[in-house]
Amino acid sequence: MFAMTLLPAKGADLESKTENSVGVSVSKYTYAEPNVMTLKAQNIGIEYSGTYAFGSQWPNQGKTWFIGGDIRYATGAADYESPKDGTISDTPNRYVEGRLILGKDFDMGTYVLAPYAGLGLRLLHNDLRSNPAGYRRDSSYTTVPLGVVHRIKFSDQSVLSTTVEYAHLISGVQKAQLADTKLNLENVSLDQNKGYGFRLAMMLRFANMSFGPTVSYWNIAKSEVYKGWFEPANTTREIGLKAQYHF
Repeated sequence: MFAMTLLPAKGADLESKTENSVGVSVSKYTYAEPNVMTLKAQNIGIEYSGTYAFGSQWPNQGKTWFIGGDIRYATGAADYESPKDGTISDTPNRYVEGRLILGKDFDMGTYVLAPYAGLGLRLLHNDLRSNPAGYRRDSSYTTVPLGVVHRIKFSDQSVLSTTVEYAHLISGVQKAQLADTKLNLENVSLDQNKGYGFRLAMMLRFANMSFGPTVSYWNIAKSEVYKGWFEPANTTREIGLKAQYHF
């Protein structure tokens, strides 16, 4: 039977640090519009993040503030499936995500909690022009991420960090590029302003390397209707593994 012993929180091991990191990930990506279509891909992602910690340092409890930012790019050829239009393999599919956050550390004795809030941007691109009824879509979503990082000493040489985040959608625009397709229609831009997302990551860090699983979920409501055209409600699920190098 395995038992994990929680060691006391000691500043330099668990506090938010001024540092940078680069990471790579592989993930299974599924985008679905219920009863309309699905896109499934094996994504490869790259990521950069930076943190600046300021204020009193440990052991002055609860006085370490930090600001952070990250940007992630992920891509993978997606397989399209629709009960109406059939299937298409290897459609271009990618996204870029970025965040800026502000947070604060709290020493809880055997662990540290670091809640944060900020502003996020998510940009997506999908090209379905190989389908006779298909078109290019570009989506942009502005969000407010609210999260917390939980850090404990897993051993004398390692730290386990768990991040739980809720992201509230404050604005979204879906652009359908219809003029360059067989549909021969005007391009449309549709507001899609209701939705939310969740993100979970568990990273085990040894010295300058960390590894672990990540999960993200998005639920976006139906867009406005323009001349009978709209984007359906949709969900996105992504489950992956990530490795990071810290410097």
